[in-house]
Amino acid sequence: MTVPSDTNRSGPYNGNGVTTVFDYEFKITNENYIKVIKADAAGVETVLTIDADYIVSDVGNPAGGQVALTAPLPAGQTLTMIPSVPFTQEIDLENQGAYYAETVERGLDLAVLRDQQLQEQISRAVLIPPSEDPAQLDGLVADILRLADSADEIDTVANNIGAVNTAATNMAAIIAAPTQAAAAAASATAAAGSATAAAGSATSAATSAANAATSATASAASAAAIMASTVTLAATAVPAATQIVQLQGYSAAGDGGKHQRKRVTAQPTWGGIRSTDRYLPNGTVDNANGGWWDVDEAAPNELMFGGVSSNTNAVQTAAIQSLLDYVYGNPGRKAHIVRSHTITAQLNVPAGVCMEWGWGFPSAVFGQGALLKGFNGDMIRLGDASMLVRPLLQGVGATWTGRGVVIDQGNDQVIHDPFINDMEGPCIEFPTDSAGGRFRCYGGYFLRHTITDPCIVMPAVESITFGYRMFVNPGCGGGVLMAVKNGNMTQIIGGFSAGIDFTGNTTGRVFISGHRAAAAITVTGLQHHISQCSFGAALTLDANAAHVCLEGNIISGGIVAACSDCSISNNVVTGAGGITLSAGASRNSVTDNTIASLVATVNNSGNDTNVVTDTTYSELRSTVFSGAVTPKADDGAALGSTAKKWSDLFIASGGVINWAAGDVTVTHAADALAFAGAANGYTFDFPIKPAANDGAALGSTALQWSDLFLASGAVLNFNNGNYTVTHSAGTLTFSGGASWGGALLPSTDDGAALGSTAFKWSDLFLASGAVLNFNNGNVLVTHSAGVLTFTGSGSCSISASGFIGASGFVFSSSPTAGMGYAAGAGGTVTQATSKATGVTLNKATGKITTAADALAANTAVSFTLTDSAIAATDLLDINHAGGGTFGAYLIQARCAAGSATISIRNLTAGSLSEALDIRFAVKKSVDA
Repeated sequence: MTVPSDTNRSGPYNGNGVTTVFDYEFKITNENYIKVIKADAAGVETVLTIDADYIVSDVGNPAGGQVALTAPLPAGQTLTMIPSVPFTQEIDLENQGAYYAETVERGLDLAVLRDQQLQEQISRAVLIPPSEDPAQLDGLVADILRLADSADEIDTVANNIGAVNTAATNMAAIIAAPTQAAAAAASATAAAGSATAAAGSATSAATSAANAATSATASAASAAAIMASTVTLAATAVPAATQIVQLQGYSAAGDGGKHQRKRVTAQPTWGGIRSTDRYLPNGTVDNANGGWWDVDEAAPNELMFGGVSSNTNAVQTAAIQSLLDYVYGNPGRKAHIVRSHTITAQLNVPAGVCMEWGWGFPSAVFGQGALLKGFNGDMIRLGDASMLVRPLLQGVGATWTGRGVVIDQGNDQVIHDPFINDMEGPCIEFPTDSAGGRFRCYGGYFLRHTITDPCIVMPAVESITFGYRMFVNPGCGGGVLMAVKNGNMTQIIGGFSAGIDFTGNTTGRVFISGHRAAAAITVTGLQHHISQCSFGAALTLDANAAHVCLEGNIISGGIVAACSDCSISNNVVTGAGGITLSAGASRNSVTDNTIASLVATVNNSGNDTNVVTDTTYSELRSTVFSGAVTPKADDGAALGSTAKKWSDLFIASGGVINWAAGDVTVTHAADALAFAGAANGYTFDFPIKPAANDGAALGSTALQWSDLFLASGAVLNFNNGNYTVTHSAGTLTFSGGASWGGALLPSTDDGAALGSTAFKWSDLFLASGAVLNFNNGNVLVTHSAGVLTFTGSGSCSISASGFIGASGFVFSSSPTAGMGYAAGAGGTVTQATSKATGVTLNKATGKITTAADALAANTAVSFTLTDSAIAATDLLDINHAGGGTFGAYLIQARCAAGSATISIRNLTAGSLSEALDIRFAVKKSVDA
């Protein structure tokens, strides 16, 4: 952290018996490095004790903080705060040890704070002009002491000034009457003596009075050098001798705008303050240009020009613009922003001006030092060679339109560590051809209100001889970092974003290195260099991309290249993707890339002008060899692969295919191939086929094969599967719709199964009226229209509508399953108002929750259950399933067609107000 302000004291603040919190406006690095002084009405000062009398907040804040007294400052008393930094140095740096920049900077900050502490003490001392000889200081002190010793005599002369003036008048009259001199010689002589004495006294008194007036004038000038605010200055006739004034605030003392002003020869271009006198710095009066005062600060901030000192967002546009204009007119200074403000119009940073924020992201981001947008339009326009340091800009994009920083004039602008957030328009834009050349941005974080919109936008059209712009470590929170368009030369070094937008790029050159982009990117345009980057998705080189160097990147989603004259080399492609040359790609070099998925490069370009050599794939243009082409080692390489095969093999007449140095050969001669070697015979793992369908026999009527040996599982296939005979262990399977003219019987009674546990028939088709006959009629399953009838010992029928009828018992042999209803058969219903309120539930089973109204002792109440599943002859099983007092009720039911009446009786001696859960199930019953 720096020390951007030279403010070295705060106060005096006047007490009112209520206020306990007071601002200090200088930086401290330790809560003990501040002295808090209370003065009573007589001027007696008391140094307060930390913790006992006050506490300190905002330690380390460059703009200061607050002191909170443990008791209110009484009326008539004042409070002043000054630095109190110890005169020690405790930082010990080891020789050739590590360099800790923060430690060194902390030591430098303490040195500056001590200098400010000394300056504060010097500013309260009596100083002589620089042109005076310091050796005369002793004489000056002696004159002051002598004047103090003569104070009583000076007072006496002042109190009798009338008598002194009368004596002087009389003496003048005597001197002016020469005609009376002879007649009154004696009297004149005496009078002359008296007059001479009086004249001497008058002269002495006049001298003393003149000295007193001079002293008073000097005192007055000294007193006027410290004023409450610019308001006071504007209402004061400042003595000509006063060249510098110290203002304790801008609008009022203690409002944070404390600063120094100097008398100037004309109104400052930014505005200035004019006192009621009309003196120029040389002491002359000039009614046109006199009386003007300009800020005289090495590190000015907006509070000195009318900005508020609190951290609220006040409308302070004019104050900040005045600050910028002041710095422009006073080279060597820097404009500091120390509080948060809402601006209502564009700020114009003049040429060569540096505007620095006292707070860097993420330190209290918008609570300290941020500029918030309060209007539709652009926030900041940069001039030639201007600079922004740690700018904090909040666009409030949901409310206000416009851009963050616009660079449409001049060149050589610089931005350090920006935080530009929530902009409806671009965070930074270069809308004009050949403006913003040699621009540099170091670090920073950018985000648009619509995060998919690009944060930084280059010119749409630009001369190819100008416009170099560099961005170092830019960050974009989830959005597109930049629309490169046609900026002549754009360089991105490091940083992170969701991606870079090349839309509309035809002539702009882009250099990207060390950047991390999460989303897919499509590259268009000419002469780009993309290296050492990490891409989280696919990268596409568009058909209108040319002269692009894509080198040394890590790309997760693969590379698609439709470009021309591009170099794609030394990239690592991860994930499932590989490298694909699209149709039309030409004159590209794809070399030395590593494809983690081992997917070979796909060349769909349709021409042979591309050179491809990768870890899993090599492709050359049409090549002629004058000698043998051999692998690097014996049995060390294949000619083609399982995925990439050669389309044809052309061998000259008499050519030989030679395996294992002659172990087996195939030699060509006219119209013949001769197979040699193969002492163990020839084997084939694919069918041996005739030249044409049905064009050759296996053997002939004269020469038959002796036997046909088929492996287990072999198939005899007639007419391309029209009929097959398939072997399996001990079985031949016939397929193709075999038919039999008689019954298909097992070899013996109960000697074979129709299917097996492993191989089942998919379907069994039986005619209407068919019979399944078990054990010669012991049990029959007979079909008739819509019904299966089971006969044997007892009978059972199942209808197509789902009803089961039986002439005997229906049993469940499961020890746990039982008989009853399955899920979906039941439902629930709750009474609305009372236990007498009817309910409706068209289910064969379910639960009824009654109302919780009171049921008197030994009293019954009934309600109707409307249920389409109930017939008049049915039985309704009902029980008290839950809720209420178990055993305290008698619950009964009586069925009717489509309903049942349910009675609940309170069996206890007291009234019960309980909601009961009653579970019911319908059993079908008939009278005959």
